Amino acid sequence: MHEKYAHQGLAIPRIIEVGILNNTFFSISEQAVGCTINTLDNSQFSTVIPSLIEAITKMHSVNLGDVKGYGWIDSSGNGLYESWYEYLVTFFKKEQNGFWNGWYDLFENSFLEYDVFQEIYEKMLQLSKYCESERYLIHGDCHFGNIISNTNLVTGIIDWGNVMYGDFIFDIATIHMQFQSPKFNMKMLFQEYYESKGISVPNFRERFLCATYCKGLDSLRFFAKLGRKKSYDSVKDYLLSLDN
Repeated sequence: MHEKYAHQGLAIPRIIEVGILNNTFFSISEQAVGCTINTLDNSQFSTVIPSLIEAITKMHSVNLGDVKGYGWIDSSGNGLYESWYEYLVTFFKKEQNGFWNGWYDLFENSFLEYDVFQEIYEKMLQLSKYCESERYLIHGDCHFGNIISNTNLVTGIIDWGNVMYGDFIFDIATIHMQFQSPKFNMKMLFQEYYESKGISVPNFRERFLCATYCKGLDSLRFFAKLGRKKSYDSVKDYLLSLDN
């Protein structure tokens, strides 16, 4: 990511070394000056908001070149899927490897509710048609623990393990869901910025809902796997309150 996009102005620290130590993969990067945004108080956060929105918007504005595809990026730099719809279906398919191997067992062995999950899943797929023509660089895990600031400017965006090509609203929905504050409505702040800069974002509402449902469904199965019922109920109530 640094080699491909840092020259376009993205605050991506350069990776100095990668390797394996005691059967564990590691990477070492240059240090971004400051602290993660999730550690800032309200006053500090207010100061950094303009730089935050500009940094995220710049990330979504990079020139992708001649790479193709949607979803997660392979070693050739192309997306693994032919469409955003295909990515969404694959993300929640029953057969998975790694962390989500056997995750359908959660419907039987945890408080993960199949009917609720399927209701939201179908809404997400129906709304995905509004995202199909949108193809940008998206971080994929764009929460404030992955954004570093010197309390004035964004100095680094880290943890690119979920980087994808697709609808950039996915990142906005991630930020909004993980930072729901009555004082800082991140969805509205981004919308106001786009309007002030003359950036056209067609079908924002439908795309935002699709992205929120996707992120929310992933959170539901994650909290079910970890046994965090209170967090699960909070996300479920939020998703069911959204008007499609």
